[in-house]
Amino acid sequence: MLGGLDFRSLRALFALETQRNGIGVVDSVAALKAMAKPSGKATYLVRGFATAGDGGGGFYWWDSADATADDGGTIIQLDAGGVGRFKKLF
Repeated sequence: MLGGLDFRSLRALFALETQRNGIGVVDSVAALKAMAKPSGKATYLVRGFATAGDGGGGFYWWDSADATADDGGTIIQLDAGGVGRFKKLF
């Protein structure tokens, strides 16, 4: 329990916040890279580096003007290429 909420309640609360705030969820960095280019602001929870729960991942936000080289961890370029990068939030 956290703050008087059981896991099921916390999960439901997170799902509602995700929908309301536009936060997407993907299982891996590869899944993030495979996405279509976001049309506006976007934030994603990446559940793991290679697979969900492996200890990698984190929150990433979309910077549509960035052209920095993909470093495989903190700066992620879409497989489709072009300008725009997901950047890891710390």
